[in-house]
Amino acid sequence: MTTRNLSNETVSTPDATYSLKTLALFLIPIVLLALVIALFWFSRGAGLQVEPAAPIESVQFHRTVLKPGVIEIQLQNTSPQEITVAQIAVNDGFVPFNATPAATIPRLGVATLTLAYPWVQGSAYAIRIFSSNAVPFDTAIDVATETRGADASTLASFTLIGLYVGVIP
Repeated sequence: MTTRNLSNETVSTPDATYSLKTLALFLIPIVLLALVIALFWFSRGAGLQVEPAAPIESVQFHRTVLKPGVIEIQLQNTSPQEITVAQIAVNDGFVPFNATPAATIPRLGVATLTLAYPWVQGSAYAIRIFSSNAVPFDTAIDVATETRGADASTLASFTLIGLYVGVIP
């Protein structure tokens, strides 16, 4: 290809054609990437999703509610597999419990454990939950007191505090 510049001279410029070698160098990485993705897709991770030798179990305690004669514990399964709650000990004594929706909690599932336990106002309680693999999960109630529910007076109190803190200044 030839062009003319401002001084009316003919200048030769190379053609912008792609050779077969350039095209192959462009396509080889793309084809290799597609093959690696296909390998992982069809082999379910090429063996990377191996079950651990020992179970990895963890839970997160969300809320503990105290009602007269009842302790309710809401927890979430944060481990990679499901967990079955087998036993619960309060201050080193095993207590019966009900699990809602079930004692087996799926991955990232939430369950509420209800314990019929005669707790005493102002006392401290150490709660240990055991999974079916005998892995313990501990939580504590430092000072036991009945959990207040939300009612109109609570809403009015928080609204008044919000006005004092956020609007009046």
